[in-house]
Amino acid sequence: MEEIQKTRELLLGKLETLEEKRFILRAPELRALYGKIKDQPEDQRSAYGQAINKLKAELEELTSSDIRYQI
Repeated sequence: MEEIQKTRELLLGKLETLEEKRFILRAPELRALYGKIKDQPEDQRSAYGQAINKLKAELEELTSSDIRYQI
């Protein structure tokens, strides 16, 4: 889960520099996390996937609030 936290911090930093905030949802770092679900121990896969989904939901919320303010 530490890897997810580090990726979160990285993506939040990138988000501040992007003009098109929605592109953060296609970041290779986020995709890489999804790819690593299968590498997790079977009993931890669910929690790992949920943590990634929580991160994605947080990023979606941040990008959608940014879009509303630009309109």
